[in-house]
This record gives sequence, C-alpha cells and structure tokens, in this order.
Amino acid sequence: GSPDTEGFVAELAYVPFGKPDSPIPWFNGRLALQYYAYTRFNGATANAANNNAIYLNLWLTSDLFGGYSP
Repeated sequence: GSPDTEGFVAELAYVPFGKPDSPIPWFNGRLALQYYAYTRFNGATANAANNNAIYLNLWLTSDLFGGYSP
C-alpha cells in the first residue's frame, strides 16, 4: 500500500493587500509560486524528477459587508 514517495516543496508568497495601511483594507489577495520536487516517486529514484511540478496560485477574498475595524 504506501506509495513510498519523498521530496520537498518550496514556496514564495506575496500578500499585497489586507493590511491596516492598505489602500483597499477590505480586500485581501495572495499570490504564491510553489515548486514540488521529488527525490523518490512510488519507490523509484530513477526518473523521479519527471514528476516535479510548478504551481502558480492566486487567492482572493473580500469583506464587503463589514467586519473590518481599523
């Protein structure tokens, strides 16, 4: 049963809004770049890097109806 997979994840993230001094305090966004790297995939080390992946994420949230208090 177990897939016997090893690797690591590296991430860079940027949150430009959602802070009290932000020009748009009721809006929050997060931009992230993730890199998944495998040293072993399903028990095999040969060609494990063929499964590496890069993801670009954008998360958006807002609080238009209250809840924000400076």
